[in-house]
Amino acid sequence: MSNHTDIPFLDLVTPHTELEQELTEVFQKALRTGRFIGGPMVEEFEQAFAD
Repeated sequence: MSNHTDIPFLDLVTPHTELEQELTEVFQKALRTGRFIGGPMVEEFEQAFAD
């Protein structure tokens, strides 16, 4: 006797689809400027996160 239940994997793509363009732009800007720590992008993120 076998009860087989398929459990789907966690979908990590769909929830981030609407943020893809914004995330890509910010990541590319960080790569181009080399500003991974500190700087205006980090300040902007920290302020948005605090709000």
